[in-house]
Amino acid sequence: MENRNKILITGLLGAGLLLLFSLFSGNGGWYGDGTPPYTIAEGAVRGEVYVSGGHGYTGENPYLEYFELPSGEVRYARLYVPVWNYDSGDSIKVTVNGKELALMKDPDYVSAWGTALYCLNTSSSLHTGLNEVSVFSENPGGGPYGITLAAVCENSSLSPVRFWINEGNYALSYTNKKDRVTTAFEDTYPGKNATLYTCLLYTSDAADDSLRVDLG
Repeated sequence: MENRNKILITGLLGAGLLLLFSLFSGNGGWYGDGTPPYTIAEGAVRGEVYVSGGHGYTGENPYLEYFELPSGEVRYARLYVPVWNYDSGDSIKVTVNGKELALMKDPDYVSAWGTALYCLNTSSSLHTGLNEVSVFSENPGGGPYGITLAAVCENSSLSPVRFWINEGNYALSYTNKKDRVTTAFEDTYPGKNATLYTCLLYTSDAADDSLRVDLG
C-alpha cells in the first residue's frame, strides 16, 4: 500500500485546484513568493466530486458564475475567487443564490505583485441543480480572474470516492528560477481510476506559458 503521493508542478505560471498557485503584476508592491499548496480537506463518500468554474478576467462587476451540481447532498464545498491587482483595503462581496455570504476584506492568500486568492466554505449554501455565484469587487484597476467551485456530493447510489483538496498561492515563475513546487496527498491507496484537477489562475494568448505535472 502506498501511503504518500507527491505531485510536482512545473511551469511558468501555475494555479491548481485541487492545487492553487499564481502570479501577476499589480500595484500593491511585492507580497512575496506566497504559500505552497497543502491539504485543506480530505475524506471519502459515496458520490462524486464536482469541480468547475471560471471564464477568465472580464472586468464585469459583479462577476457571475453558474454551477450545475449533480444529484446528492453537498457534504463539503469550497469556493475560490482569485483576484488580480490586489492592494491593501480592497474587498469582495460574495453572494450565492441571492444570499450574501460574506464581505471579505483580506484574502486567504496573496503573492507576487498582488495576486490574491479568497477562499470560502459554501457547503450549506448550495443545492442540486443550478447555482448562481456573484462576486462584487472593490478593487480599482483589478478584479476577479474567475470563480471556481470544488464540491463533494454524497449519493448513496454511487460508488465510494476518496478526495483531497490542496490549496495555496505560490508564485511560479521561470524568470526568477522558482518554476516548480511539490504538494503531497497523504494515505493514498490503489484505486480503479483517479482525476487531478489543476486550475491556471492567469495566462493569456500572448503569454508563452506552460504547466507540467509529474506524479510520483
